[in-house]
Amino acid sequence: MPPRGTKDATPSHSAAAGAFLSILTFADQLAPGAASRLRAEVLAGIALDGVDARGPAEKLPELLAAAVELTRVDDLGLRLAKAADPRRFGVATYAASTSPTLRAAYERAARYFRLWNEGVRLELERDRAARLTSIVLRSQGKTAMAAPEGRRQLAELGSATMLMLGRSFTGAPISPARVELASAAPADVRPHERIFAAPIAWSAPVPRLIFDDAALDQPLPQHDAVLQEIVSRSAEALLAALATKETWSARTREALLGLLRDGSPDIARVAKSLGTSRRTLQRRLTSEGQTFESVIDQVRYEMAAGLLADEQRSIAEVAWLVGFRELSAFYRAFRRWSGRTPAEYRASLSPGATTQPRPDEAPARRVP
Repeated sequence: MPPRGTKDATPSHSAAAGAFLSILTFADQLAPGAASRLRAEVLAGIALDGVDARGPAEKLPELLAAAVELTRVDDLGLRLAKAADPRRFGVATYAASTSPTLRAAYERAARYFRLWNEGVRLELERDRAARLTSIVLRSQGKTAMAAPEGRRQLAELGSATMLMLGRSFTGAPISPARVELASAAPADVRPHERIFAAPIAWSAPVPRLIFDDAALDQPLPQHDAVLQEIVSRSAEALLAALATKETWSARTREALLGLLRDGSPDIARVAKSLGTSRRTLQRRLTSEGQTFESVIDQVRYEMAAGLLADEQRSIAEVAWLVGFRELSAFYRAFRRWSGRTPAEYRASLSPGATTQPRPDEAPARRVP
């Protein structure tokens, strides 16, 4: 149920046909005939033929979860990342691989990642004091509301793919200083330990690879300034073509997903991040039948609903992650959006679970 008083305008981001086809092909290798079943059961009516074909990004986690069930391979996302050919990511890979340093390569990858999958935002966050840089993957829109197994597989696929790309670009078996994954630890963590070759923290707020700055500042052997300029020009053209299909509501939601963790961003701050003025943003949202308040409510509800599905998180932590600093305010808002308290909503996802708040549901606090 969407927040009351708003349209059900959850952004439906797109993903390149190759993202779907790579999963189908790999699943078919593990279980012959899997691709046709997955097409019929998950992707019915979605056309994936043609160089420029795209499908709904929220179907990717659903497809991964169905593939795991069909192939009985629990670490499917990790295996897919390891087997992937970097060239399948298209022009974005060449723009990244010809960068002067690994950091610059990841920055290029972050800029063009949406050409592959708009449902996940790739970001670099630098802690200059600790001399560490995180490569963070944030699900957004309907992708963030996917079932836990699908989100887990998608996050593991994305995190492992970023690491495999780094190894491909450098020609060296690089590893992060630490890895954080948003899911609870599976029964067998050995596949994760083998591919990441680094300490892993589970049930983190978002998936991230954390590198020493020195590792990211190493030069790339394939650096070619002329070639990078040529392929970057093509990537920018593709990015511009994709952006013209976006509504201002979708762009506002995307900006909010990156700002909510810092509290309650006001419209002026969001407008600035989008390169426009507060008044212009208000006018454009109104033309689409939205208001800034309705959009921020929708984003918070989407995020909260997805996070509450993970029972490893306290409701206090969920409140903080969606921008509430007081637990009581989060309870009031969630009841307004859904007609239920967060505890009641969580109970509805797990039959037989108690609707009483758990002991760890203390007032909202910052999660390290």
